[in-house]
Amino acid sequence: MNVEQWKEKEMEAKFKTQGRRNLYKKTLIEVAAQHPLREGKFPGEEYAKRLNIAYELMSEDVYIYLPGSLHIPDEIPLSEAGREYLLKLGIPEERIIITDDEVYNSTDECKVAYRILLENDFAEVI
Repeated sequence: MNVEQWKEKEMEAKFKTQGRRNLYKKTLIEVAAQHPLREGKFPGEEYAKRLNIAYELMSEDVYIYLPGSLHIPDEIPLSEAGREYLLKLGIPEERIIITDDEVYNSTDECKVAYRILLENDFAEVI
């Protein structure tokens, strides 16, 4: 998915969450990917592309959620590999939310993203 497609999804989400958007300003971008990591500790090609898109969409009201647990043969959780990648790009640590002990599939990712949305007064999740 390229930046233009993400922006289209963002507009769709804004329309669906307009009431919440009027109350809150922060946006949460969920960047999910698949295992395995490259060399057990670095984002693979597709995960890196998704992390780069999140980086391009960063603004003062944007936070990034990185789900992902530890899978064999990876050395670190998927979320930690994404966090390290974004930190090297210059994303402030306080703008990155990770989970690695409660996310095992796409359904879990959605449930946790929704919980983060509600608990932190985000207007929307992309």
